[in-house]
Amino acid sequence: MRAILEYYKRFLQAFWEDFAKSTRGQVIGALLAGAILILQIHYGAIKQAEIKGNEWAIAWPYIGLVACLFALHWIRAPWKLDQGHHVTHKQHRERIVELENYKKKVEETDVCLVLVGCRTEVVGQIELIENQRSTAVYRPLENLESVRVIFGNPKKSDMPGKVAERVLAKVEFTNPNSTFEIEGRWTQSGQPATRGFLQPTLDLLRTTFEPGDERHLDIAAKCSDGLFAYNNDSQFGLQRKDRQLIGESVHVKVTLVARHVNNLVFEFKLKNPISGALELIPMQRPAP
Repeated sequence: MRAILEYYKRFLQAFWEDFAKSTRGQVIGALLAGAILILQIHYGAIKQAEIKGNEWAIAWPYIGLVACLFALHWIRAPWKLDQGHHVTHKQHRERIVELENYKKKVEETDVCLVLVGCRTEVVGQIELIENQRSTAVYRPLENLESVRVIFGNPKKSDMPGKVAERVLAKVEFTNPNSTFEIEGRWTQSGQPATRGFLQPTLDLLRTTFEPGDERHLDIAAKCSDGLFAYNNDSQFGLQRKDRQLIGESVHVKVTLVARHVNNLVFEFKLKNPISGALELIPMQRPAP
């Protein structure tokens, strides 16, 4: 019942709008018809004596004209509703196609992760010495001088933010006489040292960047025995000879790999002076 009432409401609205649009023409037509009648009476084409008793015969053409106009607009109202429906449907369809194309554009657009900066920090090194009855006991070791890279997923003004999911960092180090690559450690991920030796740590290698997020990537750490590449494996033993970085300058290349991230490559120079703090210097940035 409600739908029927709503239909007739729209029907009467369409009728009245269509009728009102032609009011000007109807008024002009009525005035012309009245003027013709007056001129006919004035010039004697219609005698005043003939008018008496014949009012209906004179008026019915004019009344009929108004009735025809009324009926015309009444018949046109459903057609106007249908035309409006088709126009609205076409507009909605065009809008849907526009949104689908925009969605496809967003989905096919690579996430543009950017280099935010580099940071040197002093962090504490710990060692797991006992794990009985699900109770972990750790022993603090020496403090380490650590260098990290900060990456971000900035928001864009021309499209909604896009998530970079499961981003893997591959870090390549070039020593004077050797080159090796490790899978980097995101500092916001869990601590592999808190897991048992049989527990997997592959889930710690990837991280997600929500729009506006920043993530820190460990690069290297310096202890009393020297400078070493640092990742999740380093928490089980930092001083690995195959990961030692030699010399006062080491070339570092970071490659970010993920779906819609398109292998972004960042290069750095890691300075390790004999006396002084570690420094990680960006050599180039990928074009946005």
